Amino acid sequence: MFIENICLPTIMLGQTIGPFTSYRKLLAKFALNKAIIYTRDDKCFEYLCKLGVKTAKRGRDLAFLELPMQEKANSILNTYDLVPGTYVVMVPSGLVKCYTNRYEDYLNEQYRILKSLMYNPRLKDKTIVLMAHVRATGNADKIIIEELERRLTSDEKSRIISIKDDILASEARAILGNGIFTITGRMHAAISSFYMRKPAISLSYSVKYEGVIAKGLDMRELVIDAQDPKLWENGIISQLVTEKVEYVLDNYDELVKKIDKNVAMTTHMVIQELKNVVEDINNMKKLRNKQ
Repeated sequence: MFIENICLPTIMLGQTIGPFTSYRKLLAKFALNKAIIYTRDDKCFEYLCKLGVKTAKRGRDLAFLELPMQEKANSILNTYDLVPGTYVVMVPSGLVKCYTNRYEDYLNEQYRILKSLMYNPRLKDKTIVLMAHVRATGNADKIIIEELERRLTSDEKSRIISIKDDILASEARAILGNGIFTITGRMHAAISSFYMRKPAISLSYSVKYEGVIAKGLDMRELVIDAQDPKLWENGIISQLVTEKVEYVLDNYDELVKKIDKNVAMTTHMVIQELKNVVEDINNMKKLRNKQ
């Protein structure tokens, strides 16, 4: 409505929109047809088309592009004494209420996941990196990391490297991409891992994981639907993660090949999407000049 009133041509990129209910469907159809919308997954595109949005276009998450100064970002490994291929990254999301309202259940399961990594005989000589990927007030990953640190013994802490500082997106990607694999509750940490051709086990709390990772990247086997509070209460989440870790280790080379192929296709699609956006902007300018 606001966009229409000020006559501002609008292009929306990387969108996950809906679902809408009741009268909101009509409002959404009316408003969204005023903008060009590039979705970040096919499921959303199909939904918008069904809703009657004629301006929707297929797209992918922009995080599948290379980040500025990505090569130089590898120097961050020296800052934290990280050696490529010798560590596993765990990103414990601060979005607790997206999974369960019981804070202790959430912490207990994150702790069990951490312990299962530390005492997995196939990872006995590996470091576990606890990385805060989002530092937003109220749901910062740092808070969860500090809670986990308090539960560890001195010996256990010797195998842990915690990264809670403010770092660049390219630096975070370098850390994720030089690990063996990632376990994460943050979708963009998963995307960065995949972009660097490393497996990422995702704890999904929304439909965006289904669209972007499970279907968009065809990596459903690495997504755990974790939004049922009972899974956290009954200790099932940590069991599921442990099973996925074994799956990754058993099928590592095949997974990396699949990730490489699918990410390359996705990145190509995003590059084409940006070219289309440039064309959209030029068409908007031509239309505006005629008025």
